[in-house]
Amino acid sequence: MPALLSPTQAAPSSLDEQEIVEAWCGEQIVAFVKGFRPKIDEAELLISIAKEDGIRILKYFEGRRQEGNYEHIIKLFMSEKENIYASPANQPESNNGEDLAQIFQGFLDKCIQGVLSKGGFLPSKETLYYGYLTLEINRILKVVELCIATNHVDECANLFRLIWNGNGDALKKLMLYYIPITLHLRTRLPKLGASLLSPPSSIFAWNVIGYYLSQKLGSKTHNPRSPPQTLPCDQNCKACASLREFLEQSYVPVRDFYVSRKTDYHFFCILSRLCLDGFISYTEVRKCKYRVAKCQKFFNANRWEYRLEEARNLLKSLGDDDFIEQLMDDQFEDLKAALEGKSSFNYSGPLPRHEQQLEPEDEMQ
Repeated sequence: MPALLSPTQAAPSSLDEQEIVEAWCGEQIVAFVKGFRPKIDEAELLISIAKEDGIRILKYFEGRRQEGNYEHIIKLFMSEKENIYASPANQPESNNGEDLAQIFQGFLDKCIQGVLSKGGFLPSKETLYYGYLTLEINRILKVVELCIATNHVDECANLFRLIWNGNGDALKKLMLYYIPITLHLRTRLPKLGASLLSPPSSIFAWNVIGYYLSQKLGSKTHNPRSPPQTLPCDQNCKACASLREFLEQSYVPVRDFYVSRKTDYHFFCILSRLCLDGFISYTEVRKCKYRVAKCQKFFNANRWEYRLEEARNLLKSLGDDDFIEQLMDDQFEDLKAALEGKSSFNYSGPLPRHEQQLEPEDEMQ
């Protein structure tokens, strides 16, 4: 019997009393396992029960409490698995014909569900806006590790789908969330005896690369990026029309603009907003005359050679050409054509959910 019941066990005076005590103790153990609150300091008690009273008791585990530390329980049980099965209570003559492996797997299933129910995988609007996603990414990697260790591949696939369909700006998620997760998986999975070339990780990585190429690379003649310098102007003024024309010219670095006194303040506000995005800088040469220069961030987003360099660097960080060919499978030729600038990559996978990202301060107004 586990240590938590030993103080209540007095030596019975007869066989009937012994049976009554044992039955009562068994009921208490079952009740404990049913209502188990998975705290770190109680996980060892569950291990003790599995060893001394048998794995069969774990079939009563309900795993309904979402606030618990299921990750710790899974790691502890996996590290003690051999010792648990080696205990006398788990030998064939002691299990009444029950399938202990099935019971143990069912117990792990409930723990994995507890991990997934706890959440914490998806970024909030604030963390996505400011790019502080370290906690979410680390939690995802830990859960992937648990899924692999316990052979819960389907749950790992469900996790990747949950991530892909999370709320937020699609391109922000791609750059700040999906790509870092993929790069971490590339180095983490081999240590777990797995690979980015095996599903479901390979499916997630394929979607990430394909969506990146379709949204960020384009071709020599087509820039797929939504102009980050879209003008916040609803007045259809001539000055903003000229500014828009300038911003569409990828290889024109500087231009002077002359505006009327009537539109001077409006044009000034437009330039100030664009400066905050880091795409341009401007100088007020004199009243109603502005010199606008494009910043490096603008060229990186709009010129083919910069987009190509970024794409090649991403692919190199994942692996060599042979690795990328295996990962992209039947679309590898499309990838090569995209890198040569001949045509945009034809991404045929699911699109991530997209929501226009507002500044947190704007949402609160």
